[in-house]
Formats: sequence, C-alpha cells, structure tokens
Amino acid sequence: MQLVGNETFDPGDSPGTYYWPGAETFSTGEAIFEVPFSVAGDDWQAWLSTLTQWIDDYIANGSMSSVLRSRQGVGLGFVDGDMYVRWRRD
Repeated sequence: MQLVGNETFDPGDSPGTYYWPGAETFSTGEAIFEVPFSVAGDDWQAWLSTLTQWIDDYIANGSMSSVLRSRQGVGLGFVDGDMYVRWRRD
C-alpha cells in the first residue's frame, strides 16, 4: 500500500464515486506496508472491497481521522485505475 497526497481533489462528473487526483505533493514511494490477499481477499475486487471498508471505518472512528477529514477529500484506488471517493469536504 502506498499513500499519496495531491494538490487538488477533483471529484469529476460523478461526485462520491470517481475522482481524478491532481499533481502529487507527497508520496511514500512504493509500498509502505503490505495487505496480503489472505487477509483482504483472493482477487482485486475483494481486496478493493476490504480496503474500502477499512478506510471508511477509519474515517468514521479512527484516532487520527480528523487529519484526513481536514483535507479536501480521501480517495482509494489502484495505480492507473479508477479512483473512488471515500470522503469529501462539502
């Protein structure tokens, strides 16, 4: 898993579903930790579903979730794939 910060957060034509990240302003580089398929699921769809739930739970209840909610938005996706909005400031 890699964490990336972007200068802009454009939810695009489908707010709440897809977004396009702006230029990177921060990156952890390659994987800072791994989530094994044995934990998250056997294929990418299961992995995405599991990680989506984890992120949603953290945004709602995490001890440092206020840091995430102080930004324009929080998204999730695969490199060169669709990005999904998990939280956005109204």
